[in-house]
Amino acid sequence: MDKKYQIFISSTYEDLKEERQEVLKAILKLNHIPTGMELFHASNDDQWKVITRVIDECDYYLLIIGGRYSSLDNEGVSYTEKEFIYAKKIGKPILAFLPKDEYSVEQSEPNKDKLNNFKTSVMDGKLVAYWENKHHLNSEVILALNSIMEDYPSVGWIRGDLSSEGLIRENSQLKTEIRELKSELKMSSINLPKNSAKIAHGDDIFEVSYTYSPSFFGNGGKTKLSLTWNEIFRYISPHLVKEMEEKSLKQHFSEAIFEDKINVGYPVIGNTKENFLITENSFQTIKIQLMQLKLIDVENNNSQGIKNTGTYWRLTEDGHALMLQLCTIQKE
Repeated sequence: MDKKYQIFISSTYEDLKEERQEVLKAILKLNHIPTGMELFHASNDDQWKVITRVIDECDYYLLIIGGRYSSLDNEGVSYTEKEFIYAKKIGKPILAFLPKDEYSVEQSEPNKDKLNNFKTSVMDGKLVAYWENKHHLNSEVILALNSIMEDYPSVGWIRGDLSSEGLIRENSQLKTEIRELKSELKMSSINLPKNSAKIAHGDDIFEVSYTYSPSFFGNGGKTKLSLTWNEIFRYISPHLVKEMEEKSLKQHFSEAIFEDKINVGYPVIGNTKENFLITENSFQTIKIQLMQLKLIDVENNNSQGIKNTGTYWRLTEDGHALMLQLCTIQKE
């Protein structure tokens, strides 16, 4: 969507009237909005308040320096330099245009040293171009504006009658990006081990092997299913809100995958969750991986002290946090 940028033109006035007109033409030629103090009517506000408010509202600050320093304020600083200092302070993108002859100071200028010092401060780390005459200045302004708008795009202005549909699309896209960023932020708060970058997790794929018993249209056998580690943990973790014995967890895990993946994606008449089971090797690999990621703890007895020979899984603090992240229904 096309934007129009507002550009504040700062310079001395009397000695640069023609040059300012050329800059106005250049900005209008690019279909953007020039703003300068000569375009404003008298205001009841304090003059400096008006200037700073206008600079705040502009997208870019454009400075033209000639051979004059301009009138001084009570502190001995010209309004042109004062505008530059303010634009720099608030982080406004700045374009500066200085006369090509660095010694071109008008003989009648009483503040030559201030002007030269001003030029030096402007050249310090700013995007500066040099102009020979008003026509050359016009061309340099067009080139510089095109460059800075591409490298440092600003907020700009959009016509109200054209913006609604585009803004709706943009708003929808931004909402999606915000949800994704929130998800990434929450995931980043999970304290995975220091070496987790080398350990498969999150959206990395694991080939889960499973067996299925004979059905009406098959002889049974063994095959694989691709799941991410987040999917695996989403199936397992809700069963570990309270600790669970490994054999029971394996059955629950197998049934959940069957209902969600197998029966939906590959429905087979006569195939039921009772004859679908994760292989022991895959299940033990999952257990070791989740232990290494510090998402579960595994012990050979339960926390109630009931005597048995089962192996029990329980969530760690980080595992509990990841479960909430993966299993909570997000608001659209």
